[in-house]
Formats: sequence, C-alpha cells, structure tokens
Amino acid sequence: MMNSDIVNNENVDLWSVDKCIFCKGQIGENSKILNCLHGICENCIPSDETDSNIQCKCGIVTNGELINYPIVLPNVLQAKICSAQYCDVVAKKICMSCNKLYCKSCSTIHLNNNKDHKPILMMTYPLKEEFIACPHCTEKCVEVYCTKCSKMICSLCHLNYHRKHNFKILKKMATQIKLKINMDLLELRKNNNFLNSLMERSDHNIEIFKSQMDQINENIDDAMNLLHEEINKRSFELKKSLEVNFIDAVQKINMNKMVLNDFKKENEYYYNLTSSVINNSKTFEFIKISKIIMDQMIIAKRHTTNIPIEIASCYVDLVYNYEQSMKECVEKIQGFGNITSTPIVSLPEYKTMVNLNNDHQDLQNNLPSLSTMTQVKTEIVDNKM
Repeated sequence: MMNSDIVNNENVDLWSVDKCIFCKGQIGENSKILNCLHGICENCIPSDETDSNIQCKCGIVTNGELINYPIVLPNVLQAKICSAQYCDVVAKKICMSCNKLYCKSCSTIHLNNNKDHKPILMMTYPLKEEFIACPHCTEKCVEVYCTKCSKMICSLCHLNYHRKHNFKILKKMATQIKLKINMDLLELRKNNNFLNSLMERSDHNIEIFKSQMDQINENIDDAMNLLHEEINKRSFELKKSLEVNFIDAVQKINMNKMVLNDFKKENEYYYNLTSSVINNSKTFEFIKISKIIMDQMIIAKRHTTNIPIEIASCYVDLVYNYEQSMKECVEKIQGFGNITSTPIVSLPEYKTMVNLNNDHQDLQNNLPSLSTMTQVKTEIVDNKM
C-alpha cells in the first residue's frame, strides 16, 4: 500500500540508519521495526501496537504486532529497575509469562497475585541465552520449526504432537537464512556498482549533449548564412527548439540520476541495516526479522534488475536534420530544419510503476510467517534455569 504524495516528497529522508523514520530521533532499546525495515522509536509507537496499522513515510503499511528492533545498540545492558509500583530496587528476576522485570521480593508477590504465571518461568535477570516459550507447553524453549504448521516449538512437543511433520532445527535454519541473505547483500553491492556506472554514463551523456549542441549551433549558423531574412528568423526558431530539446533531455537525465541515486541509497540502507542484523547473536529475533528483510531485498533487487534496457545503455543523441530542407530552399523556408533528441525513458515513472506493482503478499516463501513468530514473546534465559 503506497502513498504517492509521501514517496514523491524529495525532502523525506528514508535512508538514515538507526534513526526513527518519523521523528528522526535516535533508535533506542525499546524501538520497533516496520515491515519496510524502517525503525520507529518508543515515543512514536502507537499505544496499541498489537493492531498498529502504521503507514511509514515510505508509504508501506505495517499491520499487527510490531517486532523489536534487531540491531545491537550501545548501552543497553544498564541496570533495570523493578517494574512494580513504588519499587525502585534493581530488577533481578524476569517473568517470562508477562515479560516484566522484578526485584526478588516483588517477583514472589507477582507470582502470588498471578496464579496463571508459572514459577518455572520466573527467571534470573539479566540472562544469557535467547528464550522463546514453546506455544504448546509454555515452559520449554523452542528448538525446532515445524514446516507443516509454520510454528516454532520445543523438541519434546514436536515428538508428542508433530511427530509426523517435517521440521528444521532453528539454529541451523538461521545459519541457512544468513547465508542466503549474505548472497543478497553481495548482489546489492553489485547492483550499486552498476547504478554508479549508470550515473557516470549519465554525466558523460550530458557532456556529449553539450558537444553536439555546440556543433549543431555551428551547423545552423553555416546554413543560415546562405539565406536572408526568413532564414535568419528560422535560425532563431531552430536554436530555440534545440535549447528546449537540450534542456528537456538534460532534465530527464538528471531526474533519472536522482532515481538511480535513490536506488543506490536504498540498497546502501538495506545493506547496512541487514549487515547489522546478521551480526545480531539473537537467533530467534533474527529469524523473526529475516522474512521482511528478504522481502525488501527482493524489492530492492527488482529496482535494478528491471531497469529498462534503454536506461542501461545510457545512449542519447541530438539530431539536426536540415539537408532536405536546404534543397527545397526558400519556398519551404518556414519548414526549414528541425531539432530532435533520442527519447529518454523516465526513471521517476519507472520507479512509481515498480512501487505500485510491489505486492508484499506475492513475496511469500518457506520462512516462518511474522504473525506466527510474534505470537510468542522473546527474551533471554539463564543457561542453568
């Protein structure tokens, strides 16, 4: 779902890493990430994020529960305070049932007041290892991914309830996905090199236009010197036509350069952000974000791979046609000569077309769905708990 008014606003900065897409503030620990891979800070997140329906400044709408921002941020290991009211003691426990932090005393009170919260899920904080509670037993950490049910479950529940279903070990699955994304990163870098070459060719073409314009100006002067008043008048008209064609062609080339540069920034943004995601040691958080990463990779790659061949060749030309008119001379002086230029494909129109044709529902693959993965809360668990 795209908003053309938002996307076409040249003043909107879409490619600043670690900045909130809305307020441009620094992305913090409690920030979230949208389906378009843009970050949103805690202050800009709607109060009811389970049905967010957030339209990013890039135009893409994110529905449903938001995913934690996966980039490792500095100073995130500072001490946390107990979340109980009127308690300012440093938190030493985390309730995995509600994902809240408590001091030792308040953790006991919390369990007494919430009988449905299992004591086994009240764990020591800060913790060491990623933890997602199995949706079946709610006590053990997920270890495998059931490919038939599209669920992450613990190995015991897989044996008990999904024995006949194919599965993948989550850590191996994450390694395979990282390998695929690394290949996409290489392709993004290659595409950016290609975009750079197209931009350089665009500059070269402008120089060719300037040279051709100078040459044609000389030709026009030589031809017009053979005629008299009407020829001189036509000379002015031709030069004006030449100037209009030149300005129009250069404007189109510069507009194409802006789009090429936008594609380049987009690729660099996804490259830098995704590189940071891959370096994140949290396997389950990574798996959760990998789906939208790969979706955006496909879109970013389409921008470059589907560029019209006319743009890739980067060949344009100004043509001055006058020989036939010279033969007909004075009796056809009003139609003497004309200025044309090679048609230039409009990349802004191409970009708009690509954006309108990007339907994220057509980018499904064998990765776990985001809706399934966000049904369980993610945290970190002590190795010995």
